[in-house]
Amino acid sequence: HTIYADRETFITVRDSQIGYLHHQSRWRSHWDNVLKRTAPTAEFINSSIDFAEIRVINGTQCSINVNVGNQEHWNPYTDLLTDGQTINLTLTNSEITDTLSILGIYSSFNVSNANSIWLLATNSEISCLDSQLQILSIAGNSSAKIQNSNIYQLGTSSLHTYTDDLFRRVSPNAMQQLLEISDSRVENLNIRGFSNIECDRVYVESVLLSDVEATISGTVTINDLTMNVYNPYETFALTQNYVIQAIGEERVIPRVEYQLQDSQGDAVWSGVSDENGRSEFNITYCQYYPLKESYQRITNYDETWTLTGIYSDETKTMEISMLQTDSPIIFEYSKEVSSLPVDNRVLFLSSLSLLIILTALKLWASYFNKK
Repeated sequence: HTIYADRETFITVRDSQIGYLHHQSRWRSHWDNVLKRTAPTAEFINSSIDFAEIRVINGTQCSINVNVGNQEHWNPYTDLLTDGQTINLTLTNSEITDTLSILGIYSSFNVSNANSIWLLATNSEISCLDSQLQILSIAGNSSAKIQNSNIYQLGTSSLHTYTDDLFRRVSPNAMQQLLEISDSRVENLNIRGFSNIECDRVYVESVLLSDVEATISGTVTINDLTMNVYNPYETFALTQNYVIQAIGEERVIPRVEYQLQDSQGDAVWSGVSDENGRSEFNITYCQYYPLKESYQRITNYDETWTLTGIYSDETKTMEISMLQTDSPIIFEYSKEVSSLPVDNRVLFLSSLSLLIILTALKLWASYFNKK
């Protein structure tokens, strides 16, 4: 059912079916530093493994771009191009039938055209392109850049459980996670820890917040928001940045006046769209969080804000709520602007040119009058 390949283990398996292969058993982490262990060696011949878990330790680079099922020969050092320490696992006429789980510590991962992978990384960097992953999770001081991919479960956290012992003396708020996601779909986004999430044309089916102080910005559509029902009194704060785009029938509209009011009707922000018809604001949604003063804890995540945009005699309004309002927010006005958006640099150069021409004409007229 299960094999734990730990330390200097040497294993050879022939003509067998294994349920789980775990690289290094977790219970030893109480007494040993996970970064100093000797890697085990395992060889599987004419066999199958349902679920395999390997660790990549202090690897400066690890490339994940192939599936590991039905391989005549596969080894993580050669096929993942790993130059850090990991299990010396060799598959000969063998396969991993379900999932390959990679636990990374202080490593760098390039994921491309990969499928059915679990990647959980602490204090690491990840690049993910054109892939479909089951789980991608970053913890500690980590970053991930995701492009054109589908991910079933994407998460951030201060620490992963398998490294709690290693980082037990490190304050969680000293660890930051950065997610950059573009042209991708995420089924479940689990946000924990201190995270900054930047989106560009991203669809998220559901979001779970838990013990978080994070910022989310960019173009993102979120279908469903789920709070942490296991601890309804948990403190969290999530700042969401919004972009407003004002447009007419044929062009963008500058100088639209905006005002944002909270649920009590108090104005909390005002602004004017620029020459490109854009404006930005943010709202910090929180629960039992000292947003204003250390002694004043605020809960506002279930409230609604009202955004009003005024152009000429036309007024538009929209209700804003936590992770339920898409960004950018589009305000369409039926009236046309009298001129194209003003470019201050062009206006300055045009005025300067006109001034020079008028001065030249004046000097020319003065010259002929004297004649």
